[in-house]
Amino acid sequence: MRFRYAAYEVDPSPTVPSGVLYRPEVTIDVIGPRRIETIQALVDTGSDETVFPASLARAIGVQLDHSSAGQASAVGGHAVQLVPGSVVLQIAEGGRMYRWQSTVGFLEVEQPEDEVALLGYAGFLEFFRATFDSESHELELTANARFPRAND
Repeated sequence: MRFRYAAYEVDPSPTVPSGVLYRPEVTIDVIGPRRIETIQALVDTGSDETVFPASLARAIGVQLDHSSAGQASAVGGHAVQLVPGSVVLQIAEGGRMYRWQSTVGFLEVEQPEDEVALLGYAGFLEFFRATFDSESHELELTANARFPRAND
């Protein structure tokens, strides 16, 4: 499966003089007991966890396990609390589809503009061989041997 990077306009800087950044994002269905939400999520090789906003868990009816909440380090070493929840994830492109059960971390934030959706190692990248091509601005994902085939 190949996914085009998303283009973002940013303030020009010495490292991004063009003012345009390309980020490897994937359109992903997050499936809960109540409904399905389709979101854009950043594929982040620097993230140990797959993280979604807690507002998404509420919207799709995911029961969060607050007794199992734990600390994770965010950018800059800031500690955040992630609450685990079980969802089904699904990506599709060009007639192919991958669907699997995953436990992900949900993050409560105060402002909606602070919400993030990160596809990190646990629950996402662990199941794929990922090739990031910054020249063509494409991400290629291929299921690896760890992918839970029973749900494919």
